[in-house]
Amino acid sequence: MALVADLLIVSGLPCAGKTILGQYLTHYCGYSHVEASPFMRRLYQDSDQFGQVSVDEFAEAVLERDPCAVPKCIATDLAGRGSERELRVVVTGFRAIGEVNCLLRLLAAQIRPTILYVEACQEIRFRRCVERGRDLWARDRLAFRAQDRRQHGLGLTGIGDDERVVRVKNESTPEEYFARVVELFRAKEDEVASAW
Repeated sequence: MALVADLLIVSGLPCAGKTILGQYLTHYCGYSHVEASPFMRRLYQDSDQFGQVSVDEFAEAVLERDPCAVPKCIATDLAGRGSERELRVVVTGFRAIGEVNCLLRLLAAQIRPTILYVEACQEIRFRRCVERGRDLWARDRLAFRAQDRRQHGLGLTGIGDDERVVRVKNESTPEEYFARVVELFRAKEDEVASAW
């Protein structure tokens, strides 16, 4: 069974920079990137509600009823990796603080977690969304704003407001964004080292 030694949970609104950070940490820092959304889609496809409600409506009901549904899938996936080496894991895409807390409980004996909330203004995120051709709501500002409201309705505000969260802005180049995140990690490691 794999041991999760370092866990970074990255959250934020659509096109804030969660996935690109996960990809960067995978490529340059040896992290394993786990995106939460495919697990929710799999739960949706396996449910009796598939095709009867939208995936957004399904996710909202799941997060209200069982915020541990996706974190349990992620913990099982990590445990099944079969490696005896310690894993450094970045999880992106959680939408509610209940998901974060559940994953932390499931992996508690193994980890030192960091919860990162990525922020970028709506106009910058909308431009990124259009440039990437992401989703149908990417082509209309009103639909994009509605998607933001949906994300907050799912519980994203609870993650952003949590006292354990480290906030980082991503309104410039990817290189500057990555440098800010690396600096945050260095500051955190220095803080932990000085506590010893």
